[in-house]
Amino acid sequence: MKRHVPMGESIIRRISQDLGLVGSLREQVMRNIVATHHERGDGSGYPRGLTMDQIPLEGRIVAVADVYDALSNRRAYKDSWNDDAVCTELRAEAAKGLLDKTCVEALLAATDERASIKLRFADARVADDYA
Repeated sequence: MKRHVPMGESIIRRISQDLGLVGSLREQVMRNIVATHHERGDGSGYPRGLTMDQIPLEGRIVAVADVYDALSNRRAYKDSWNDDAVCTELRAEAAKGLLDKTCVEALLAATDERASIKLRFADARVADDYA
């Protein structure tokens, strides 16, 4: 699991070279997202153990979205959590300094947008629950 970050960084390097994006803002944002979306504000994340002020904003945003997605969707090893439980957990992680509080609250304030995205990307079985 932890190997996907360096693998992703390698893919971004190749994409940037192929598309002529080396040194561009686009490359930097893509690299920051891939490299830092598993970092945690207290330094307990991976792969570099960065603290909140060291994690670029785009990495903090995607970290929140990633946790929301992981909790709110069914996985082979767990059932999906309901939205109230996910929101509670995100706020708890923000209170512990693991996730950016501003990013968490921005996501949670976007109730309609979250529901729309969940419906749009749900598998057929889940989509029937929202119809």
